[in-house]
Amino acid sequence: MSVDRIFKSDIFKSKSKRVKMIFSVMASPDRVELLRILHTKGPLTYSELKGVAGFMSKKDSGKFAYHLRKLIRQSLVLLNKSEKRYCITNLGKLIVNLARQVEEHSIIESGRMQVRTSHNSFEDFNSYKITQSLVREGNLPLELAQQIAEDVESRVYKYRITYLTGSIIREFINYVLTERGYEEYRNKFMRIGLPLFDMKELVSKLEKIPNGAEGLQLTIGQKALTDYTLFTILTSDIVDLHLSGDLHVSDPGFWQHMPDTIFVDIRLMLGHTIKLGGKYLDVSRIQNPTKLEDISTSLSMVISLLAREASKEVIIDGIASSLASHVSNPNLVQNITNAFVTASTVSKYKDPGGILSIRLDLNSKHKETIIAIIRAHRNYVKITPIPRIGLVINYDKGKSIATISDLLSETVMLGGRISFTNGHMSSIGLVLNWQKTHQTTSIALHSLSINLPRLAFESNKDVNYFRARLTVLIRQSTEIMMQRKKGIADCIQKGLHPILSQHIQHADQNSISLFINLVGLKEAVFGILGYDNNNDQKIIDKVVTTAVDACNDRSKDLNVSIFPCMIDSDSPGRFMDLDNKKYGKKNILFLNDTGYYSQGVRIHASDILEIADGIVQSESIIESNKLSKLFTGGLSTTLLFDANTTQSEIKTCLEKMSKLVSQFRPVKKIIMCHECGFKDKPFVDKCPKCNASLISTR
Repeated sequence: MSVDRIFKSDIFKSKSKRVKMIFSVMASPDRVELLRILHTKGPLTYSELKGVAGFMSKKDSGKFAYHLRKLIRQSLVLLNKSEKRYCITNLGKLIVNLARQVEEHSIIESGRMQVRTSHNSFEDFNSYKITQSLVREGNLPLELAQQIAEDVESRVYKYRITYLTGSIIREFINYVLTERGYEEYRNKFMRIGLPLFDMKELVSKLEKIPNGAEGLQLTIGQKALTDYTLFTILTSDIVDLHLSGDLHVSDPGFWQHMPDTIFVDIRLMLGHTIKLGGKYLDVSRIQNPTKLEDISTSLSMVISLLAREASKEVIIDGIASSLASHVSNPNLVQNITNAFVTASTVSKYKDPGGILSIRLDLNSKHKETIIAIIRAHRNYVKITPIPRIGLVINYDKGKSIATISDLLSETVMLGGRISFTNGHMSSIGLVLNWQKTHQTTSIALHSLSINLPRLAFESNKDVNYFRARLTVLIRQSTEIMMQRKKGIADCIQKGLHPILSQHIQHADQNSISLFINLVGLKEAVFGILGYDNNNDQKIIDKVVTTAVDACNDRSKDLNVSIFPCMIDSDSPGRFMDLDNKKYGKKNILFLNDTGYYSQGVRIHASDILEIADGIVQSESIIESNKLSKLFTGGLSTTLLFDANTTQSEIKTCLEKMSKLVSQFRPVKKIIMCHECGFKDKPFVDKCPKCNASLISTR
């Protein structure tokens, strides 16, 4: 045998032995896993590598050391002595890639691994699509996306999941991103919506869903939109303040795309063809209606369409003047009643749904038309268990409403929603400065409330510190409200709200106003800060003035109208529950035992009935008048009637209150059958109409 042949034979044997040694390394899953860890995580210390690889117990120490020595001897892993860290070599990376390819092809040979995608189709598993998704959805750098995809791919093959779905792959991705500390990327890639258990619970209780199949779909949709708002739209500091109870974001599912309250003059809509800009093509178009029947049909359509464009309330102006030319028509009341009845079938995004309020100005020259509308509303309330359409009566404080108090008191007796205001206000007292806007349609955003008792608890009875923190919190609140304003304006301009899109061509600072709601003012000042309710009323002025000044400063900085208010919302109960957990029930019950913090002013009818004509001695009346002047954004004043109040007592209270305050909303407890909706006469145990025992008080 020649020397060359012997030399080549030795080289071949040496290479063969080397390849065998490398394959022996690959024969151990533990060693391949160590290579994968170093490949994905980079250099690690001895203890870090040992911990990540899962060799936690003492008896595993020898096993770990044995595998690591094997990798070092085959030049697959290298120890950086200066940094005392182990890193993978290029040969080691080659082995990792080879191992992945072997695993992939072995699965393919045995039957291709397919993924059930979110698009209701099957696709072959391909890690490159994971890289594409990470770059497209999470904005990850390409190199990092490739590393994450490789890690996910190795885990998928390692666990050999028999039923692979897009959801499972996304869970792997989120796990790897979380493990590596990329929480921001993980939030962008997360799946939102109801967990399977919650979905099953919802479906198993269909009888409790008030609005049929549509209600089920809306409930599920709102959950997904709520998650979208909390994890994507709101900043992390605002979400933390909301979850902890310093702030409350009402209806986060509507936050980014749905206005809270709309003020709209519909005189440009009634009597003309409704312009929807290509939306709702399945809705009839009435061409320039002139007959009363056509106008009432158009009115019903406008109310129904507007109800879909706000989450809390739509205040509609201009109906009286639009119908004034038909005041002599004997069918006017019936036609308006029919319009209200038809509009009552409009979809609700939530339960309770948004309110539609018809604004009537008693100073108008169309008094007969106004009375016809009030009568029609009374008829509608009488046949509707829980009315969504209400009235906002604009009156002059100090003047009597005796000419219509019979109609109004009967409506209140039946559970109708009527508010009395002095100026352009919503039913809960939210103020719109119509003269400044120069708009026929305006928007109010007010779904953010501040927990004043929480601020007081954390201020150590230092009122100056309390006011300083209130200023800071208002600043934070206005920043996120400005972000919301831009989002709402964008939705309007893109046509998501067809009627608003037609009537607000440019959603600028004049058409959208921001409101910051303050909750628990009395509890904060008198219960926690320790001031005397009888002798230190001036401290209330200072706190409210602080809020007004903070909002005014932000208005100038941001060039948008921002106002503090104290109006009804869904936050007082939640605030008190969270403070119960944080500070103890004893400390909270010391403030009040109602189960929720105060908001606005509550006046009991019995106090009003005791007031002699022309004499104001009620503290609640004085408080309402004082606070309504301080709060530039509005104040809720509620006149409370119990279930046994008579119509004559309601009538007396309405007439007295109209002379004493500038805004109030009467609320009467109504006993109603939850089965058939009967509410015409008081009853106790069973419904006199259907004999059902499902009785509710609202």
